[in-house]
Amino acid sequence: MKDQADLAIASVQAQLDATLFKTAIAPQLNIKQRFVGDEPLSPVTAIYNQALVATLAPDVNVTIVPRKAINAVPISATAVRAAYQAEDWQLLQQLVPTTTLDYLKGR
Repeated sequence: MKDQADLAIASVQAQLDATLFKTAIAPQLNIKQRFVGDEPLSPVTAIYNQALVATLAPDVNVTIVPRKAINAVPISATAVRAAYQAEDWQLLQQLVPTTTLDYLKGR
């Protein structure tokens, strides 16, 4: 559903969530650093990340971790599920860590 959300509504919700995190959660848990994943495939998640960066500073430093990509194409859970359903072990080997691949092969 997140990819179908109205971006204006998503922006307001992201701002609310970021403000709640900054004022109620981070101080109680003494959080000074937050890591989030880069999201080139979901505009809603990208808006959320932008709201965190804008709202949490300077109290909480936000680091956006780049998404792993293959041939400049970001790896997604959708791609992993499709490769798993197709039993494309060569592709899965490129998409997931060895421990995950071993687990999936054992299922």
